[in-house]
Amino acid sequence: MGPDAAQPAAAPSDEPAGVREQPSAAPPSRVVTAAGARGLGDFDRVATGTNPIVNFLGFLVFAGLLFGVAWGLSWMGRMWAARIVAILWILVIFGALFVVGYAFLQLLSGFRAVYVFRNGLVWTHNRDVQAATWTEVDRMVTTAVQGKDPHEAVIHLLDGRQTRVEFTAENEGVREQLAETLTRWQRPVDFEIAGFTEKDEERQAYRGAAAVLGVAGLFAALFFSFVTNRGFGLPIGFSLVGGFLTVALVLAGLALRFPPLRIVAGIFAGIAGLCLMVEVNRWTDVHFVVVTGAVIAFEAALVSIWRTLHRQLPAPRWFGRRRSLAKSNGWRYLDTAEIPVPGPKSIAHLIGVPTGATTTTGEGVLVATVNGIECTVYDRARRRPLMGDPVLTVWQVPLPATVPYATLKELSMRDISLDERGDVHIFEPTPPTRAAQILDRVIETIPAQVHPDWWIEGRYLCLAESVAPSATTIARRANYLTYLATQTPWQQLADPAVWQPTEPTRWDDDSVFAPAVVEALRLACEGRFPGSDLHTAETLGALIRADPSAGWDRVWQLTGPPESLKLESGVFRTIDPRRSDSAPRPAYRGDALFSPELARALLVAQAIRERYGLLVITTGVLALGLVGFRGAGATEALLAGGRLSHEQLLAEVQAALLGTPLDDLRTIVPAAPN
Repeated sequence: MGPDAAQPAAAPSDEPAGVREQPSAAPPSRVVTAAGARGLGDFDRVATGTNPIVNFLGFLVFAGLLFGVAWGLSWMGRMWAARIVAILWILVIFGALFVVGYAFLQLLSGFRAVYVFRNGLVWTHNRDVQAATWTEVDRMVTTAVQGKDPHEAVIHLLDGRQTRVEFTAENEGVREQLAETLTRWQRPVDFEIAGFTEKDEERQAYRGAAAVLGVAGLFAALFFSFVTNRGFGLPIGFSLVGGFLTVALVLAGLALRFPPLRIVAGIFAGIAGLCLMVEVNRWTDVHFVVVTGAVIAFEAALVSIWRTLHRQLPAPRWFGRRRSLAKSNGWRYLDTAEIPVPGPKSIAHLIGVPTGATTTTGEGVLVATVNGIECTVYDRARRRPLMGDPVLTVWQVPLPATVPYATLKELSMRDISLDERGDVHIFEPTPPTRAAQILDRVIETIPAQVHPDWWIEGRYLCLAESVAPSATTIARRANYLTYLATQTPWQQLADPAVWQPTEPTRWDDDSVFAPAVVEALRLACEGRFPGSDLHTAETLGALIRADPSAGWDRVWQLTGPPESLKLESGVFRTIDPRRSDSAPRPAYRGDALFSPELARALLVAQAIRERYGLLVITTGVLALGLVGFRGAGATEALLAGGRLSHEQLLAEVQAALLGTPLDDLRTIVPAAPN
């Protein structure tokens, strides 16, 4: 399945003066020829990969050092017969053998280079030369170790080709230039953090199956080895090789259906290779270093050949589950169909979709009717998938109104971001827009432990996942999205005004507060966790510290001492941050954003002050606002012991902190006693 047809993207305007640096040395003639044939223009720079020979020798030296350590441990073992020395010797030997194998894989990886031109790029792998214009690029995905700058990237093309770029010291500036160029050509630049994968239901299920099959495979390999050794007289070493290799091949076949089994298959193949190395050494008189090196080189070559051939095999397409779903539920199934692209920003969530495309080709298309509306489920790939090619499964639900682009991640994590180094940045909290509040209330009604990372754009609600979903997951995701679509007031969200920031209320004027309340707000703002908003429970705790003699003892006799309530530990922060409609506008003091409940508490305190003609908001008045409504953290903390009702709590706060009940308080605080 090739990339969709679209009008070629217009060439972006020339970069500003000073962006271009002096070009690197002239590229080889074969690169110049390939660039000229594609009209790539002037040569800019080259990003060369690390030298495989140097890598090979470096890893061999490291392996030699490990073998030296093993020799030292062997000498120590003869001097001191300690079990720990023998265990360390085995671990070091295994480590050295692994490094030797990795060294041969490095040697077989070949020479790579990427040549950047004004209108595209050329890349070489040994003698192979390929070229592409910037309009043919799908995206670039950088990879970094946590806390480090990205060390490499993969550039994916719309037709399924790809090339790897290494960011070495000699290639300084290449990453920034590629990212800037692709951004100008309206192509996404993504990043991955090595060792980090998002957890999802499908991967968890696959991992459980992989563990079970791994244990079963171990017993099967040992049984096969026993049969071939005792039944056919095959030497035990070769029997073990045959047993573990057979299981590895079976698991590799099952991995076509359950991808995580590839790791288990690799482990069994590695054990078979280790057994082969030991057995060949037993049957030859050549020095074990020579034999071991030759066997490892042979095995590394087999792995390299297998990887090359495996990547050229067509990936199996498993659509039987979707056909069964369609048949059992009366839905429609199509082998392929043209699917609308929701908008320009949705292209970054899909793969193989050119800039400006309005439709894309979906494969294995399931049109399901759930909760009274249609949900289209389809697979998207850059080409007819080969083994190892990424395939996205996309869910797409039509909406009754056109809405701006937004993602769940942006709406729920407005003040947290992750950069390409894997560093987390926490910013000062910002109030949600009215649109975010509307969506928050709808999401709160969906009974899901983990919400999938959906997005909206134009007239569609979408979700894309890279793990082949089971029939259960397909149906569950369709039910989730259609429920969200039916419960959301999209006509309201179609108004651009609800997506604009709301003018906040500011509480910076100290003249409206009593001195103790000013001090309490200072303590609360300074003590809040960086990047979080300020809650009612924290503020109540600060108020108690700032004015301990206000009459709290009478309250504690009924609720328990404040130490037992843990007002500032977060235990009683029962406020759901999605309840943004508690206050009509966000509230700040300095740079501290108040939670919706705290904003409402201040409004209640201000209303009490004005209603009863008080000069300032006192400790008692603010306390009434803090505990005026159920659900607020301060209220729930004081009621957690179950010793009194909310109405009784409000009565005690008035008696203890104000000295008298307030007439007609129910007009401001409905739960107040008559």
